Amino acid sequence: MQKAITNDKTAAGNERAFLAVIRHAEGTSAADGYSIRFGGARFSGFADHPRIATQFTDGAGRRLWTSAAGAYQFMAVSPIPGGGSTKVNTWDRIKAKLRLPDFSPASQDAAALELIREAGALADVRAGRFAEAITKVKGIWASMPGAGYAQPEKSLATLASVFKRSGGVMA
Repeated sequence: MQKAITNDKTAAGNERAFLAVIRHAEGTSAADGYSIRFGGARFSGFADHPRIATQFTDGAGRRLWTSAAGAYQFMAVSPIPGGGSTKVNTWDRIKAKLRLPDFSPASQDAAALELIREAGALADVRAGRFAEAITKVKGIWASMPGAGYAQPEKSLATLASVFKRSGGVMA
């Protein structure tokens, strides 16, 4: 039987540790991770999502466009060179829902926690049910084990280690 974690301090610590897991998986765990676009390029200023589309080839050989940016690689509708725009718009939806003022680290953290909540995983994160939380959020972040986006995925063991090193307490 799993122990229940009811301590608010532990729950908040688990939230912070889980956010660190996502940043590690997405390759944005460095000090400047909140200002990284997909592929590693940096952007400046946190007034809004940078809205810059980047083309890449996924593991299945498809040429795709992404506007992923920030510590949690949020997507926003962005113009594609030569015409058109990206389609996925996670950032603007969450920004409006939470009435976030900008794309600052605090806003990015709040938006990531909201995505975790929407996936039904926030209670699992807070309680330290790490594997259950990962399973519920794997469709949001391509780097999660089992995400299935034809992009590199981190192992559950690697992410569990990051969670613990970041102060997370597993149930």
